[in-house]
Amino acid sequence: MAPTTPQPHDGGVPASEDKLQPKINLDELRQGLLESMRQPQHPAMETNRVTLLYFCVASLQLLRHKFTECEKAQIAEFVSTNPACKFTLESESSSCFEEDESIEEDMLQPRSIANMFAGLVILCIVWEAEGEVEQTDVVAAKVPDSSETDTADDNGAGGNRTDPVPLCPVRSEISRAGIAADHLDDHGFSRRKRLTSSGMEKITPAQRRAIGQYLRRCQLEDGSFLNSISELGTDVRFSYCAAVIAELLDLWDYVDRASMKNYALSCRGISGGFGIAPWTEEHGGASFCAVACLEIVRDYEERQAVLGNERAIGHNGGRAVAGSEEGENRKSEQSCDYYSTKAINWLRARQRKAPGDEAWLHDRCEPVAGTTGKVPKSDEAATQSCISALSPTTCEERAKERRRRFAIARLAELREDNGGFEGRFDKRADCCYTFWVGGALGLLGEPIPDKENCLRFLAQCFARTGFRKSPNHPKPDLLHTWASICGLSLCGYPGVRGPLDCRLGTVVV
Repeated sequence: MAPTTPQPHDGGVPASEDKLQPKINLDELRQGLLESMRQPQHPAMETNRVTLLYFCVASLQLLRHKFTECEKAQIAEFVSTNPACKFTLESESSSCFEEDESIEEDMLQPRSIANMFAGLVILCIVWEAEGEVEQTDVVAAKVPDSSETDTADDNGAGGNRTDPVPLCPVRSEISRAGIAADHLDDHGFSRRKRLTSSGMEKITPAQRRAIGQYLRRCQLEDGSFLNSISELGTDVRFSYCAAVIAELLDLWDYVDRASMKNYALSCRGISGGFGIAPWTEEHGGASFCAVACLEIVRDYEERQAVLGNERAIGHNGGRAVAGSEEGENRKSEQSCDYYSTKAINWLRARQRKAPGDEAWLHDRCEPVAGTTGKVPKSDEAATQSCISALSPTTCEERAKERRRRFAIARLAELREDNGGFEGRFDKRADCCYTFWVGGALGLLGEPIPDKENCLRFLAQCFARTGFRKSPNHPKPDLLHTWASICGLSLCGYPGVRGPLDCRLGTVVV
């Protein structure tokens, strides 16, 4: 007999899992995000207001919120006038082809690449309903309507998804170019859609040139990017933001793509992950930024190659000669298999598993309802067992107390080994890495290894109006709420939109 399909109820939690995890009330979550978007932020967060708005808008889009015309206008006005990412829209200029030197000079003042990235993605989302996605390169992916939210498929996902349809953009050999119709799967979904939106036409050509010049000034000789010309620090996060900006606005002529790729590849560690900078510890968030940057550049170059641009691979933003020794060296570095099995295995290993196999832990711990983890029994025997397992037989009282606290803290960490993702080796699970690690896996064509326990962990982090970083953390915040909702989309949670575009942390627009 075929297994029955779990039906969503009361906020979208499948009935078969009702006893295993707390409910995630999507209506309360949506209302909490709307309140966060409308209320003024603390003055200390003034420089990050665009990023916080990005978390709110992207989360609401994934939760199928329909933005009103008033909300769209207010959001677009806030983004376009914010000092950190001031954009001049077509409606604000007398002519979209006017040579407005004042715009370019103003844009060359200190700005933030991270805030410009967030602002552009916000504009893509709020302009989504005003125009269709460009279809010159690929056919737009289908997205289920809000009326299909209450229908679950065999995977328990909302909408009319079927098994062969990926939950996030993935790469396949036949879809690398992403141009012809035969590069779509059996259901007409694009495997890797061009990262652009018709709404980007509202940004004037003069403004595009100014942004391109600013990107050029922020890029250093080693290929890394400054967040702004007034800051000194560089890391792979800003390379990712610059790649998204260049792709959305078609500004690749202003970027040294070869050195950008080389810098991202130089952040690889010996275990397969990426650090935030060369010679730094491998990290889940840095791995996502590096992989996304490399994939965006790769997609552009392969698209150019298919369109017949013979200089696409050796092209270096107008500064490298195709066929030269330098170009060939960079080409060979580009072909390095950074998405190899070693990198994928490192990412997959970041999902924490329930231990349950240590004899001393099994004897002194009891199962937690609704989880696969264990916690110590609240008796003196459990504490004494921890001390004897981790400390010598003779030691001073203070040392004993430190070891006792360490043992209890370690056992509390083991309780969290229930499907959550860690950012670094042997660290506590954090719900934001559901997207950073899961999104990187999605870009490399791999699903989340254990979706069931991942959903269970996210449900434990849910706190009415948002998500906490871990089940024991006191308060939710916007970053972890957005990343957790992205994780729900990757796992096919009912009521959450998909497929997720892992390059942006939004649905395919």
